[in-house]
Amino acid sequence: MMLSSNKFDETLEQLGEQGWELVSVVSMHTHMGTTSVTLFFKRPKP
Repeated sequence: MMLSSNKFDETLEQLGEQGWELVSVVSMHTHMGTTSVTLFFKRPKP
């Protein structure tokens, strides 16, 4: 899923409000010369 910078910020803010915790960020260079970023979150405990 591609997100604009504004939408990305909005999404992170909503996850934070719901108690999700950002655990790790992995940045990889693709064979197409672009950068792919994957974010890992920890679920909130019930």
